[in-house]
Amino acid sequence: MRAPTFVRGVTELDTHRFRPSPCPHCGRWETLVGHGLVRGYGPAGNDPVLRGRRMLCSNRHRRPGCGRTFAVTLACVLRRRVANTASLSTVWRAFAEGGSPSGTTEAGLTSRSRARLMAALGQAQHRIRTWLLSIEPPPTSTDPRPLAGLWNHLLAAVGVAHCPVATLQLRTGQHLFG
Repeated sequence: MRAPTFVRGVTELDTHRFRPSPCPHCGRWETLVGHGLVRGYGPAGNDPVLRGRRMLCSNRHRRPGCGRTFAVTLACVLRRRVANTASLSTVWRAFAEGGSPSGTTEAGLTSRSRARLMAALGQAQHRIRTWLLSIEPPPTSTDPRPLAGLWNHLLAAVGVAHCPVATLQLRTGQHLFG
């Protein structure tokens, strides 16, 4: 058992702080302590959003830890992006259903942000395909657009969840965008 990379919500983030797990760097048990919250900006603007919790493998006061830190991130967060997984799911779903990602306004993002999300998704699709192939084979698709087929594969692999992208990050333990 190792420390998770992602957790479902804020309550699980708080309970993880008290759950014993080994350090992902050195593997030592009972050396992890909470080391502050990870905050960032959300799609709404300048309001700070909770993104996760920083954990320290403590080597202070004669503890045997390595002194390194790592982050336990909320599953709804996209690394290095202001947009969250719900926004990406909305834009991706609209694209897969035949619409244009720049035409969807329900994601709450600007057209430039939606275009940048789809470009990042196009660059990460080889990694996402590898993850999905390890879960389930792709369904047959007649759509010539690769990202539309990838959306159908995602739905087949993780099921119709509230947010399929967050479910994929939870299941694989990897950040969608590197």
